[in-house]
Amino acid sequence: MKKVRFASIGGFYGVGKTTTIMELGKKVSQEGKQVAIISNDKGAINVDGEMIRRLGFEAEEITGGCICFYLDHLGYIIDTITERFVPDVLFIEPVAYFLPSNLYDAFEKKFGETVDLAPVIILVDAPRLLSYQGHVEELPFPESRQIEDAEVVVINKMDMVVPDQLPAIRTIIQHVNPRARLIMMSAKTGMGLDELSSVVLQGRHEFLPVVTMTVFKTFVRSLTEIGERGERYAIEVERSLSLSEVKDFLSHLLMGIAEKVTSLEGEINHIKAIISDENFFLKASLVSLYQEVDFAGDMENLSGGRLVVDAIASKLPEDVLYSMIIGAMQQVAPRYGVKIEERWGKSE
Repeated sequence: MKKVRFASIGGFYGVGKTTTIMELGKKVSQEGKQVAIISNDKGAINVDGEMIRRLGFEAEEITGGCICFYLDHLGYIIDTITERFVPDVLFIEPVAYFLPSNLYDAFEKKFGETVDLAPVIILVDAPRLLSYQGHVEELPFPESRQIEDAEVVVINKMDMVVPDQLPAIRTIIQHVNPRARLIMMSAKTGMGLDELSSVVLQGRHEFLPVVTMTVFKTFVRSLTEIGERGERYAIEVERSLSLSEVKDFLSHLLMGIAEKVTSLEGEINHIKAIISDENFFLKASLVSLYQEVDFAGDMENLSGGRLVVDAIASKLPEDVLYSMIIGAMQQVAPRYGVKIEERWGKSE
């Protein structure tokens, strides 16, 4: 039986992991190869998993924390998938705060020679990275450590920067990890996807830095200030809303949450939402008040369905994030005639 090819596409919040995996999945599938995707999230609510399935991929979810703590469950999922087919590539989207060296070490110990590991691939957000120009030492430890562990650093969102800024981006990465291969990419435009696809299919994992107990403890401590809250709703609308109206609704909702986060001196990591029913889905994503809301998916109009909202921010506890989601919903929903009929489930 052939080995299962593991390709982990990692990175901190809002760097474009899900979009990248979906675009890579489409590309690899078009080449006649079989793809499966496993998404991993901290909370019980996984916004991205539903979107991945809607695009027709074989997709599973592992929620509740880093996949490195759920290797038995991962093994069960792999066995379930391979009973039907052996994927040419199993894409894994780890939780945003994972430690690559720990995860790959766990993979090797658990699965050994039964898997073929692609290089450690870490995505970074080009505009966000530039905000640390001249003071790279202030880059949050989880992000800097992920870059340090990477064999391949993919600088995403290149469509949002200008060519003159490229040397500064390279300097920041090379300051943290001078040995990593760099790929310039825009998952939105397709720039760099061919090069990344080649790494995913043909690249080899070779080595990782040793993680000392001091590094591990520092990494864990750096995560204690990150809060996350997810909410799910059934919604109805007073009248059918067009695609542009739904985008406006989601934009104002996410911006409203973001403004509340910053008003209490919190730091936005990622705020996202998805509206769906049995026929459509539309996902909205926001990583900064200074960037536009990004959309994926499509729909003709909205007459009802489900709404999932997930807010991740530093320096704010979960209950405060919950109040911000509710507050923004109460402010924004009436403007568009959106009625919250029911709330079910929450992040655990």
